[in-house]
Amino acid sequence: MLKRCMILIMAFVMIALPAMGENTYPGYIYDAWGKSVPAPDSYLPAEVINGVAQTGKAFKSPADVFVHNEEFIYISDAGNGRIVVLDQNFAFVREVNKFFLPDGGEVKFKNPSGIFVDEKDQLYICLPDEGRVVVLDQEDKLVREYGRPDSDLLEENAEFKPDKVLANQLGTVFILPKGMYLGAVMYDRTGKFLGFYGANNVTVSVAVMIDYMWKQLLSQQQVNNMARYVPVQYASFDIDQENFIYTCTNESSNTYNEISKLNSLGDNVLISYTRNVRSQTGNYGDLERGYYMGQTQDTRFIDLAIHDNGMLYALDRTRGRVFVYDQESHLLSVFGGAGYQEGTFQNAIAIDTLGQKVLVLDKDKASMTVFERTEYGELVESAVLLYIDGLYQEAWKLWEEVAQRNVNCELAYIGIGKALYEEGRYQEAMHYFKLGYDREGYSRAFNEYRMETARNLLPYVFTVLLVGGAGLVIFTKIRKYRAIREGRREEE
Repeated sequence: MLKRCMILIMAFVMIALPAMGENTYPGYIYDAWGKSVPAPDSYLPAEVINGVAQTGKAFKSPADVFVHNEEFIYISDAGNGRIVVLDQNFAFVREVNKFFLPDGGEVKFKNPSGIFVDEKDQLYICLPDEGRVVVLDQEDKLVREYGRPDSDLLEENAEFKPDKVLANQLGTVFILPKGMYLGAVMYDRTGKFLGFYGANNVTVSVAVMIDYMWKQLLSQQQVNNMARYVPVQYASFDIDQENFIYTCTNESSNTYNEISKLNSLGDNVLISYTRNVRSQTGNYGDLERGYYMGQTQDTRFIDLAIHDNGMLYALDRTRGRVFVYDQESHLLSVFGGAGYQEGTFQNAIAIDTLGQKVLVLDKDKASMTVFERTEYGELVESAVLLYIDGLYQEAWKLWEEVAQRNVNCELAYIGIGKALYEEGRYQEAMHYFKLGYDREGYSRAFNEYRMETARNLLPYVFTVLLVGGAGLVIFTKIRKYRAIREGRREEE
């Protein structure tokens, strides 16, 4: 009997394990108070790729992943000194571990870092150990290279270690070197240095303000001996179809504005959603800080990816989580985590999207995890795309489905409220705006409801006033008539 019970228990465990393995991290979002609340999973891990099945050799310290035209996946396998190219089904296409010089010679590269492929299918590879970025054609021939810029703004002993690279549709090349705080280095299509682009502002803190006051009192020599404050360095960047460059940083001391969207002038034009109640603006990643072994754990973005539909995926190196935002900085979902199970990471290093899939590269695990979007995730993103385009009526039914599956989704209530507002159902809109903590929307709906109520009551008010006025006139005349009659009687 005992043996049969043990067999039944083991069978139950074996059946339950796959279901348990579907999600090894809790889904959540943040409410208007900045508190984490449960949410259904928008993405779940579907596959883990370590390079063995594709190339016969396991990845070693991979550094970057790039998806080109939704067809080819480029993986910078730094430890093996190669770039692995896979197709959209993750089948092996080719391997690049060297390039050919114009004179016919060949060069093997070591420790490749950031990679990028432009519209001409030219492959850009960052080689930090060599202090340059090489550009290869489809036959792996060297087209051009970009080295240390000739600028007086750089110190003579400053090293040039390119880590990330991208190019826009005009052929302008942007390079992010490690340890450089002047922004991205810009070159034209011929390799000419153009300057620096989009440097971060210096983070203002109490220490910075105190030092500033001291510098007003000290001599120039004393000022030169004091600590220098430099802008926060970008960790990574990506570019969208309209040539806007998105950047992220992992060293923001005040944990605000870690993500930006830069225009051609280098100005941040990303709409920063103001979280109601706490009135937080520009706070990305986890809003609640954690503590581990006496150390504060806060979000440190290491990479980000922009989908063709405008969705923004930001990768947190601290906890291995992916945060999904729309173009108005609304947090849509969070997935991933730190750990050894499938769907979690030890050292998340890079991210990109492939259709409705999300690819996350782990340096320490030497693998790439493929996440697939769930039905709930598809509902949310479809509703958001309609919402961003101002198609509130079309998004209405989708938001209702989202709200049924996730009562904590305040954006769903706001979306329903805007649809009701457009239909002129202001009182109902007020109810949903209240559920979504949308004070501005509630105020607009309340003003319209008040005006509508006043307009509806106006005929009755005029009728009452008219009847009352007529009655007053009649009463006055009757009273006056009676007074005259009484006066006549007294005379008689």
